[in-house]
This record gives sequence, C-alpha cells and structure tokens, in this order.
Amino acid sequence: MGITVFAGRTAQGLLEFLKKDRTLSEMKALAKLVTPSTIVTEADIGKLWAIAVAGVAEHNFVFTGEFVTLSRPEVMKWIRRSGGSIKSSVTRKTDYVDFGLDPGQTLFKAQRNKVQTVPEEKFLSLFEVSPEEEQKLIVDMTKESDD
Repeated sequence: MGITVFAGRTAQGLLEFLKKDRTLSEMKALAKLVTPSTIVTEADIGKLWAIAVAGVAEHNFVFTGEFVTLSRPEVMKWIRRSGGSIKSSVTRKTDYVDFGLDPGQTLFKAQRNKVQTVPEEKFLSLFEVSPEEEQKLIVDMTKESDD
C-alpha cells in the first residue's frame, strides 16, 4: 500500500470518526474544558473531507480544451489535495481525461487508449464533492474581468 493510499484511508477513517454523534458530543463536552483553539473546527473537517475524497486518490488526470464552467486551476489544486495527480499528456497510466471546448488530439488519444473521458460539465458528478468545495471549483460567471 502506497503512502497516498494509506493517508487517504487514514483521513477517511478520521473523518468518519469525527462525524459520529457520540464523538461530536464528547468533543463539545471537552470544549468546555479546553481552549477553543485546540478543537477541530468545521473548516478542519472540510479539509479532511477533501483529502479523503473517494475516487480521486492515486488516480492520474489529464485536462484538455477550454473550460467554461469549472476553474481549471482550482480543480487541479483540489485533485492534488485529494491525492490525485495531474499529468500533461495521456499515457497508459492515465485514469481520466477531463475535456472542455476544442479538446484537440488529447481527447482522441484518450479514446484510442480506452481512457475514461469526461466532459467538463459531468466531471464533479464522478466524485463526492462537498457543496462548499464545489463552489470553489465552479467559475463565478458574475465576476467581471479586470481587462
């Protein structure tokens, strides 16, 4: 078992433990006895969740084409935090190719090599993404460009 798999499983186990009602009630009781800075916060739990996302750890991803709805840099950061790897080209070790508009030869190579190809709009549905994390990954169309 690789370190990434071990870390992902450990984070998943910790997350499941933290989500139990008994654990939460015991943590609240402890909170009365210690300073708040020593307690696991909701933000910490969210970070642990991102690390333990099933289906991302130890997989290789390639992105191609122009993305319209997803923030490509944010999705790439999320994949790395979740234990996945970003590759620049399709190989036999590629697990997923996420494509946007005008994907070019990369998409054809992925299809030829029987790599799972996923259009941009369906990418997040493959993984367990929390609503908060999803908001970071989707491009805010209301923001105006500084150009």
